[in-house]
Amino acid sequence: MYELTVHGTPPGAEAEEAAQRGLNRIGAPQGITVMFSDNFVAEVRRQTGNPGYGGDRGAGVVAAKTIKRPEQGSLIIVNSSETRRLDVPELERLLAHEGGHALLHERGDHVASQHRSLVDYEWQWIMLCLGGLAIEEYRIEGALQAIGYDPGGTVQGNEHLEDSLVHLNAEVIWSLIDPDDTSPATMSRRVMTAQDVFTKILAYMAPYAGHDDAADPATLTPAGARHWRDYVGPLWQERRKVYQRIPDVRTGISAEDYTAVLRDGYALEMKQLHRIGFEPKGTDERPEFWRVATDARCTERHEAATHDAGS
Repeated sequence: MYELTVHGTPPGAEAEEAAQRGLNRIGAPQGITVMFSDNFVAEVRRQTGNPGYGGDRGAGVVAAKTIKRPEQGSLIIVNSSETRRLDVPELERLLAHEGGHALLHERGDHVASQHRSLVDYEWQWIMLCLGGLAIEEYRIEGALQAIGYDPGGTVQGNEHLEDSLVHLNAEVIWSLIDPDDTSPATMSRRVMTAQDVFTKILAYMAPYAGHDDAADPATLTPAGARHWRDYVGPLWQERRKVYQRIPDVRTGISAEDYTAVLRDGYALEMKQLHRIGFEPKGTDERPEFWRVATDARCTERHEAATHDAGS
């Protein structure tokens, strides 16, 4: 069983039962606290001590977040304003997913501060985290697929994938032309943040490739297909091959093997960043962030973003 706390409107008996079923199905560890909060962002900021935390994720909004607590079981904070729109099976699925994060926290096979020593510079650490966090999402979704859950709303059909591709393109273009701030530091932050959001979408998609209800790059609209060819292309199959070598969240990974997993994820995200059109270089004392996308490619992206905004 888990401990339930409510900050705001009580979720109701059906919601509580759905949460318990989801945690049970994924095999979440005992001692979890589930908090339903009407003020989700403020609660996450309070619990994590991160005043910059925000709930927007590209084309979507965070529905829940699992926080590791060293002296206690994991805390799952549920965004009540978002989850009131979910039906009972969707809420069950959400808690099963978050229970997967709690499993990773309990076992320790998740990206954490001790892995900082695997790389030399801060930009490398950011890319290592991007890769590691996406792999965590893949491992959890892989388990959900294996135990019988359908694709989640994020990758159920192409609508969210289409919106995410449009958002990624807009963020990349805006990082280059924002009249208020075109500094390399701001550009790198915007681009890497956009990649982080989009990479997780790809991780959610990967276990469900070929599922009748899942997002399918082959059936995108012409505009979506254009962005997919540009930003993903053959890296999709490479990403799937890398992920398929990794066990889902129900199986633990040794420290040695997990180091290898993180290195694979890092290499994949460096390729993805290059595909997006940028390359980080330098040291912490002299960081550099270079655009490698050609002028012609950026012009095509700008024209596509203008078309997307007007459609």
